Amino acid sequence: MERLKSLGYAGFSGGGNSGANSRTLPDPKDRIQTYELFSDAMADSQHGQYASSIEKLNTVLKTDPDSVPGHYLQGLNYYRTREFPKCVAELERVLQLSPDYALAAFQIQTLRRALELDSTNFSAAYDLGLSYLQKNMANEAAAAFRQSVTINDDYAPGHRVLGELLLSQGQLDEALAELHKAAELSPEDASTHSALARALAAKGLTSEAEDEMRKAEQAPPQ
Repeated sequence: MERLKSLGYAGFSGGGNSGANSRTLPDPKDRIQTYELFSDAMADSQHGQYASSIEKLNTVLKTDPDSVPGHYLQGLNYYRTREFPKCVAELERVLQLSPDYALAAFQIQTLRRALELDSTNFSAAYDLGLSYLQKNMANEAAAAFRQSVTINDDYAPGHRVLGELLLSQGQLDEALAELHKAAELSPEDASTHSALARALAAKGLTSEAEDEMRKAEQAPPQ
């Protein structure tokens, strides 16, 4: 019984509303197996057995898809296994479920650490930029996206999102350069052609903008 009491997940408080935790998990009297499985996953994670923990948490989250602690721990697991896009997805889910859960700062901190450990990790730089955007830190986001494409100039998503950000800031020439590059790297991506069309239209290049919109409409579904 003491073990079940410990599964109130106080250890997973992110500095937000603790009520979110209790709402996302089932009553232990009704769903003891789920609690036990989470407890095992937590123990596996603490002992560095991340693959086992991830597998168990996937089962937990099928039963309790709105579990804040479940998504939080899964995000930590993915961070430790260097699966940064999955890490971000899990932590973003936490913030969707509990916006006052203080994980946005954690998200940025962990991805910063990833870049410190591996300065060539363009994916971590890109994810860091997305994290900054989530906090409305546009300048920091732009710097992170620039780092991403500096590390890997062939990374189309980095060029596209940087171009879209620059476009939103009214930096048309730079936005066009980034979006043209993204379109060259990913010619079948509809969202890239659509963003490029908006940039061209803002520049007054109506004919070219219409061409890009046609490409966006003709692009295969992703």
